[in-house]
Amino acid sequence: MKAVGSKEKCPFCKEEITPGALVCKHCHSIIKLPPQSKKVPTWRNKFILGFYAGVLFMALMIYLYTKFL
Repeated sequence: MKAVGSKEKCPFCKEEITPGALVCKHCHSIIKLPPQSKKVPTWRNKFILGFYAGVLFMALMIYLYTKFL
């Protein structure tokens, strides 16, 4: 664990920066990329929607078939 007043050095310009900084305030280099959120692919959303629509359609067809038989 680092001390409260400790500083890190920028790997590009070697100036002191605050620990955990994303961008160097001196040379404006990106130190760490922010974590990216995981997004569900759109094809998966469309597949699930189509699947449930198909199940609902089949249930409706079975209901109507048994009702009018």
